[in-house]
Amino acid sequence: MALEEGDDRAVLEGLLERLMQYTNTHFTFEERVMRDAGYPDLASHKQLHESLRRKTAGLQTHSELVMGSDLLRFLKDWWLSHIQEEDHRYAPYVAASVAP
Repeated sequence: MALEEGDDRAVLEGLLERLMQYTNTHFTFEERVMRDAGYPDLASHKQLHESLRRKTAGLQTHSELVMGSDLLRFLKDWWLSHIQEEDHRYAPYVAASVAP
């Protein structure tokens, strides 16, 4: 594994680049879904996305200072705080918008 072989800097930089691309693509899609579902808190959710975009960009900009554990902590926080809590708030609106 690259991290074990001492090539972790290249691996982390590649992961951060892909994470930045994923973040932009995913949030654009998710915001469109919320808009189409009529989610009333779209504006505040977009602000959360912008904060995550800035944090991701910051990790990428300062990648020379980022450790694997930093990236894992960031992703864990994203999963637990954003996906598990914030994203579940719009799920009923999406479900109602596609219900027959």
